[in-house]
Amino acid sequence: STARTKEVLRPDTTTVTQPQHVWPTMTDDEWTKVEVQLKDLILQDYGRKNNVNTASLTQSEIRDIILGMEVAPPSQQRQQIAEIEKQARAQSQVTETTTRSTNIHGEEIITTTQTNYESASFASRSDWRQRAVNSETLHRRTEHVHTDSRDLGEEGITYVVPKNILRRFVAIADVRTQVAGFMYGSAPRDAPDVREVRCIVLPPQVGSQYDVKLPDALPS
Repeated sequence: STARTKEVLRPDTTTVTQPQHVWPTMTDDEWTKVEVQLKDLILQDYGRKNNVNTASLTQSEIRDIILGMEVAPPSQQRQQIAEIEKQARAQSQVTETTTRSTNIHGEEIITTTQTNYESASFASRSDWRQRAVNSETLHRRTEHVHTDSRDLGEEGITYVVPKNILRRFVAIADVRTQVAGFMYGSAPRDAPDVREVRCIVLPPQVGSQYDVKLPDALPS
């Protein structure tokens, strides 16, 4: 439930959310405990709604439930298995179906199929369309850039990043995969504490929703 989720994310009044942040500020150990509690909460909610003992769920089913996928309860799974077996028996009788279609170039295509799966259209279970649309609008996020300078001292180094470089770096990123790059620049003679960024180099990397791994050696 929403109320229980809020209790897990904010167990007491000492838990605060910093400005420009969506999630509360916690340590790594606290986030680990919150992750376990949220997982148990999601599984309990699924078991209560579908009258299923969560202890009987497989790791694959638990993963799909945590990711928000539709996982049918055992009773519906047995019904689906029976329907698949019925379709398999029906497909054992070979029948040909001829389909006539036209491609984008105006060419006529005639296709003959003997089974249902040959004529079935592809359906993706992921939200790749929405993800692609969000990635196309990443450059708009550079219109309002906020910098948290509360922890910076007066003697710290100031980095100056041109807006066109920042805009390009954000535009090539992804909404669910972390991207990292090496900044190269120079320091003006009259301002030794200032670093003017001239370019951002993207080395070969492996990124995920939680972190990104970079090479041990810097590019030459």
